[in-house]
Amino acid sequence: MKPCFQINSKKLEKELLFRDEEDYIYGINTLALILLQFPGVVVYTFTLMSSHIHLLLGGPQEKCEAYYDAVMHRLSLWLKKKYGLSGVIPYGPKNREVVVVKGLDHFIIEVLYLLRNPFKAKICFPGDYPWSSVGMYFAKRGLMNGRKASTFTVRELRRILKTNIKVPMDWEITESGMLIPHFVNWKAVEKAFQNDEVTFLRRLMEPVEARHNQLSGMPMELKFSDQEIATRVQAICQNELNVQNHRQLAVKELLRLCRTLSIRFGTSAEQLQRVLGVDKKLLEDWL
Repeated sequence: MKPCFQINSKKLEKELLFRDEEDYIYGINTLALILLQFPGVVVYTFTLMSSHIHLLLGGPQEKCEAYYDAVMHRLSLWLKKKYGLSGVIPYGPKNREVVVVKGLDHFIIEVLYLLRNPFKAKICFPGDYPWSSVGMYFAKRGLMNGRKASTFTVRELRRILKTNIKVPMDWEITESGMLIPHFVNWKAVEKAFQNDEVTFLRRLMEPVEARHNQLSGMPMELKFSDQEIATRVQAICQNELNVQNHRQLAVKELLRLCRTLSIRFGTSAEQLQRVLGVDKKLLEDWL
């Protein structure tokens, strides 16, 4: 896997980045058009929220950050042209948050974290959000229909896409003027989930935000006492693992339980060591 980074913009405080459908479509088209200028960058996952964006990118870090800045620059020009807003999208090193993704498990957590943003914001279920890449994975990928760019005149393409940038003729455009995001590296994402759609959908409903914060070195949003974690351990053992307590689990099953606790509740290796008696070093390697 290429070096991988989760880059997100800081939320705008006084204005919205996207206000209506046209804005969101312009945002997705911008991701595609700017990517043409950065052949070394790969987009795995994206989510556009009203006041910020999240990107999971692969490639050299400086190129990924330059791609992000170019996207934000184009969006800032759009806000100025459409709404007369100038200077409301700060970009550059001080105005983006970059998380270095370390390993496959971290990659999976970041995919889920990005796609769960609308659910966390109480907008809709993760799989129903139209302004993320969720529609490009597994069976949903075949639900988007569009006309190939080759069927439009140059003038039509310029009007629809609002750009003079030449696009590949096999790119597809929906009736609403959105480039279907085939630029997303869906193969790598599906492979991360072992090409199993059921696993992907099940994990989309797991609360991974605490685990994301833990892996990203951010403050934990969820905190549970040792007693609360112990109570949850008992419930998981009896309701999901069909054993009375964790002491009846084999080593691998116990480590899987530790990972589950880490994902659901952000439980640290130190706390797992206290509650379950598992060696901290072993936990750190496993988690």
